[in-house]
Amino acid sequence: MSLQIDPAQLARAASGLDDIVKGEYGRIAATLRRGFPLEAPGLGSLLGPQEAYYNEVADYHVRNLVAAGDAVGEIAAGLRAMVRNLHASEEAHTTGLLATHRTPDDHKARRTTVSADRDVPAEQDWDGVALDQRTQSDLLRISYAIAGIAPSYLPTPVAVSGLVANLASIRTAATELAAVAESLQTDVNAKFDHYAAEATVGWRDGGLEAYQGVIAAMNDELARARRTIDALSATLMATFAMLSAFWSAFARFTGDFFATVLRLRQTSPNPDQAEAALASLGAAASARWLAAHRSVLAAVATAVTQLGETVAAFAAGRAPGDARPEIQQISISWQPA
Repeated sequence: MSLQIDPAQLARAASGLDDIVKGEYGRIAATLRRGFPLEAPGLGSLLGPQEAYYNEVADYHVRNLVAAGDAVGEIAAGLRAMVRNLHASEEAHTTGLLATHRTPDDHKARRTTVSADRDVPAEQDWDGVALDQRTQSDLLRISYAIAGIAPSYLPTPVAVSGLVANLASIRTAATELAAVAESLQTDVNAKFDHYAAEATVGWRDGGLEAYQGVIAAMNDELARARRTIDALSATLMATFAMLSAFWSAFARFTGDFFATVLRLRQTSPNPDQAEAALASLGAAASARWLAAHRSVLAAVATAVTQLGETVAAFAAGRAPGDARPEIQQISISWQPA
């Protein structure tokens, strides 16, 4: 039975995959590599384990997207090998193609226009005030001064110091990761689908089903990667919102409370009564902020737990200790029917 395959169609698809799509995955991997790290102090010392987990997942998907570019190149090379075999003999059936080489191609795919600023994060509105680290440090110094007047307030600055975070960096990383996920969804993965499907036009038998299986496996892993990157962004957004709201409220409270305890210390005619009142005020305020502190930690833990559930979805089938990118484990080969 003779094969029904259009060599020109295969060549055009190979050019699109190799000349356009492969580079797009390299670009998006580089964008993710630049965008995910948080500038010190990151999420804060108390959230160090959560930040380490976030970094591990993000770095994995940088490598996963690099592997996607390599796999796309292998698919293109496999299509070109089919073209060579077809030119060598119209009756030849391709057997056991495993892409290893790239060959010249006269059928160049037309490159789509790429906006020069498409990696720039879109402007977004955020609730809360992104207080910088200097302001957070100033608030802690005032809080320790309050504790010097009302010692029962001391647990507050001790606890809150663990939440000193780089809110601007968290917000920027969240926005950039969201842009990466969006680009994968609407641009890069769509280009892969387009050129991979273009190869099948007029293709009957001769390994078509196996080829489509390779493409389906790639699509599944690329979709999981996008969902995970989107979850990373959502985790950072949730963390930013909680920390920003906490520090904004703490800033509004701290100045007024410092004025209150200072006035009470300076104006009370009875030092003993003043000390008792300061102890009561300090303890009540500290209880309030320690409760808020626990709420922030619990909310971030919930966000990270949801991220873990997303990660588990793609990690479930991997062997223990296997750190290879998932896409790297796809066998890029197909055989004739």
